[in-house]
Amino acid sequence: MASRGTTGKGKKQQADLHNRRTALQHQIYAWRQAQLVYTPHAAVMVASSASLDDNGLPRVEVAENAPLFLPSSFPADVWSLSEMNRICNMEKKLRLAQAEDALVEIRRQCRIVQGLWQFKKLNMTGTGNRPNTKMLTLYNRISHKIECAAHRYRTARSALLVLDPEGDWKERLKKS
Repeated sequence: MASRGTTGKGKKQQADLHNRRTALQHQIYAWRQAQLVYTPHAAVMVASSASLDDNGLPRVEVAENAPLFLPSSFPADVWSLSEMNRICNMEKKLRLAQAEDALVEIRRQCRIVQGLWQFKKLNMTGTGNRPNTKMLTLYNRISHKIECAAHRYRTARSALLVLDPEGDWKERLKKS
């Protein structure tokens, strides 16, 4: 007996992923156009990046890996210019929010893990391999989410260290 649902679902997920990546690529292209108007210094970095496609975007295997060339990635002599203050402050606000959101997500996922282990201890002790395997699979999925959120936090914090190395945010956002 062939499993019909598996291949159709896989193809649909692949098509959905392709559509999301294409939409993201278009959003990055629109971002790049606005960025070149408001941050002309980004043009140098865009031009110096590896190879560009027809839209002037760096060629990458997947859209989510495309560099955005935010001010924190500029050389210090560029982002310290007076005309870059406004743009740098905007990125600083973005990165503060990104770090706070990542911390909230990490805390939420940790509470879920704690609840799962407590549920398992109370309800599924000694019930065989299947529940334990399902629990371990679920735990691994949540651990991956925690790692992704931790990566977002570290990225935001490292950008904040560039943009505002002596800011009051250092009291709240500790090194992980």
